Amino acid sequence: MSNSILGVVTANAVTQGVFGTNVGEFLTQGWGKTNFAGSHTTSITLPDLFERMLSGGSTGMINSSFPNVQDSIKANLSREGAMMVAQIIGYPILFGVAMKVLRKPVILPLNRTLKNIGLDVKA
Repeated sequence: MSNSILGVVTANAVTQGVFGTNVGEFLTQGWGKTNFAGSHTTSITLPDLFERMLSGGSTGMINSSFPNVQDSIKANLSREGAMMVAQIIGYPILFGVAMKVLRKPVILPLNRTLKNIGLDVKA
């Protein structure tokens, strides 16, 4: 469970740093639309990337103030790159410390008492 949460948090840091949007919006925003709200941003969504890969697709960015994906990514990395790296390094450390702290049984004295009287409770 904690590895999947860490994965989502890390994926969010990467999409925020590289594509200028959170992971949820990166995956869901813009499907089936020809125009996006907020037309002067550096955010890139999955539909933007697919449109560039399809033959006959648009060559410009629909929802970006830059003419191509590379320029938008450069702008996003220059603005959010340091925070992205800090999050990618910091989140696993934070999760490791939190798991060690939370792993210690809170009801250890109660478990010992129950075991001594013959009521061994196992999770």
